Amino acid sequence: MKRPRNRVLARAAWLVSVLGLVVTSSVAVASPPAQAASSITVTHSITVPGLVKHQIEINVPMVQSDALGYLVNGARIEVECWGADQFFDDMLPDCPKPGSSGTVTYSIATDPPLVATETGVNLTIVNLYEVGTVLNEDAADSDEIYIKVRWIDGDGATLRAKSKQVVGWF
Repeated sequence: MKRPRNRVLARAAWLVSVLGLVVTSSVAVASPPAQAASSITVTHSITVPGLVKHQIEINVPMVQSDALGYLVNGARIEVECWGADQFFDDMLPDCPKPGSSGTVTYSIATDPPLVATETGVNLTIVNLYEVGTVLNEDAADSDEIYIKVRWIDGDGATLRAKSKQVVGWF
């Protein structure tokens, strides 16, 4: 017995729509989620002749659109400068910002601001100091400086990092 042509077309259309839903749902499941902040890096350098130049570079890697979303929703980075000592490390006042007394918080609205770039959220801090002042944490010995950072997103999730020590006479 031959099926009517309309019934065959209707069944074919139904089959195509079912397959279309399966393909669509497979594509939706396979697409990657937005990248969340999962790491933070901090490096710094200190150069001396003349004035002491202290440069701190912080990066939270992610795609630029996610970085902008985090910044608009209140993400911030807290920065502290420390001097390493044999028994107790000291937090350094006036670093990373002259006039500060400890932890300094940076956001999209501070100077310098957090910036969304193609490599993620970035912060660059550059300061110039007189030799023997802010970064001179050991009067009779060489100085060992390191940086601690905390990334805090708008929901309060936190990432932490610590730089390597830079050693010299600052």
